[in-house]
Amino acid sequence: MGRKKWIIFLLILIILALGAFYIYFINTFNTGTLKRLDIQEEPLDVVAPYTLTEQEAGNLFAALNTAVKLPDAELPETPSVFLMTLLNRWDISKSYSVYIVSADEVYLVESDSGITLQITDPKFFTDFAGFDSLYQSRYTPSLLMTLNEASVPFNFDINAWAFQRYSGTWVDLEPLSEEQDGTVEVLNAEDSLKLSSDKMPTAAYLTVSDTYHNTVIYEGPVNTSLLPLPETDGEFSYNLRLVWQEDDQGYRGEAQIAFEVSADYPEIYAIDSTSVKQGDLIRLTLSHANATDDISVEQDLSNSFAWFKSGDGYVGYIPTNYNTDPGTYAIKLTNTRTGTVTDYSVEVLPRTFKIQYLTVDPNVEASTRSDEAYAEYYEYFGPSRDVSADTPLYEGDFILPVSGRLSTEFGETRYVNDEPTSYHHNGIDIAAPAGTEVHATNSGKVVLSMLLQLTGNTIVIDHGEGIFSVYLHMNTRNFEAGDTVEKDDVIGTVGSTGFSTGPHLHFSMYYYTTALEPGYFLYGQAITKENYETLFNR
Repeated sequence: MGRKKWIIFLLILIILALGAFYIYFINTFNTGTLKRLDIQEEPLDVVAPYTLTEQEAGNLFAALNTAVKLPDAELPETPSVFLMTLLNRWDISKSYSVYIVSADEVYLVESDSGITLQITDPKFFTDFAGFDSLYQSRYTPSLLMTLNEASVPFNFDINAWAFQRYSGTWVDLEPLSEEQDGTVEVLNAEDSLKLSSDKMPTAAYLTVSDTYHNTVIYEGPVNTSLLPLPETDGEFSYNLRLVWQEDDQGYRGEAQIAFEVSADYPEIYAIDSTSVKQGDLIRLTLSHANATDDISVEQDLSNSFAWFKSGDGYVGYIPTNYNTDPGTYAIKLTNTRTGTVTDYSVEVLPRTFKIQYLTVDPNVEASTRSDEAYAEYYEYFGPSRDVSADTPLYEGDFILPVSGRLSTEFGETRYVNDEPTSYHHNGIDIAAPAGTEVHATNSGKVVLSMLLQLTGNTIVIDHGEGIFSVYLHMNTRNFEAGDTVEKDDVIGTVGSTGFSTGPHLHFSMYYYTTALEPGYFLYGQAITKENYETLFNR
């Protein structure tokens, strides 16, 4: 071979060697040549590029260089499988399928060769920040609020969220907030309000405030799958605190959810009875009314009707007395805003009222039943029951104010000195020794306390909601007008002042100026001479 041919041959060898070296060099992956790391989850549709620090690159290649080849290895099942692609500065890539089984068990499968490697030092893979996007526990909960399956707006703040890497390290994430405009409108008490999430909270605590009255109406733990709704109409602020403490799932955190609720339920009426006897009180209740001004009440039993606030609703009374004609009466309730009408039919049953014959000293009658006495009575006693507290001042059951013998029933008509009277007895008379203590039938406010010619020492107590109790002919009075009394307080003593035939207490119950059977307040039935002892002793 000539010299020229040798030179060409050597040049070819050099070129081939350089080419081989170049091919080897550009396929080299080490800390000096690594450009970045690409991470892809299964399915391989999202690439998460990550540029490693020099220390991270060193840890990666240390783990790769110490890996052990496993021929024909059968890999354990694990939910954490992803593709890791190394890209060097010449854009040459090398890929591995990564199997993270636990903090101590990690496998790689080379994509080109299919060789399986077991990582003997897996810390890089179990604690590498570049793999954080692979942790499902990393992602804050997806929250959905629904009313009857329809999505509703709310504001939320993820105050704290942390997830755990395979190495056991907990990673805290930045707080997250989102605002959504709107109000949850609840139109039916049977509506279903719930919160759902891909990561259901361990615990939930709800505070509900009435924004109009600035009061908290509910506070405590709740089931997010059925959140409580307001029981009344109005505007309400909901604040829901959610807690996740799922360490075994690799996440924990806390969130605050806030939203407004506007409740506008159809009104609901109730009547305590559709059959009453003369002297009883008909009680109507109203729930879910925006305002009682919208509710028209038509009835022929009473000249006036009023609603009183009672708890979350309203209450109203229709009185009957001895002058109410027995028969059937219609009560019509109309919502003038919506046009809805509710009708009731109430039957007033007759009572047989006794007749009483009294003999009164003519001098006593003349001095206590004069025109002057009646003028004084109408001036002071009548107006005392015109105005009542809007809220109930009474508590619980009413009590009999004095022990003694029932001498006169409610509704009795009288002959005084053989002359018929034109009125019915508007209370009950209980005969007792003079000086016997008289007790307040229930709590309330004294609106009249004075000595009247006709009724003697007189006390009138307002119990609120138009209900009054009256005590006549007493010997002494212990309270003055404006005083507050509690149930069972001693308000005076039995006497025989005014138009009276002997020591006794005249006790009456009124709805404003309509006299009522006291027995319905005390025992739930009329008091008669036949049942008095049984009722009194029970």
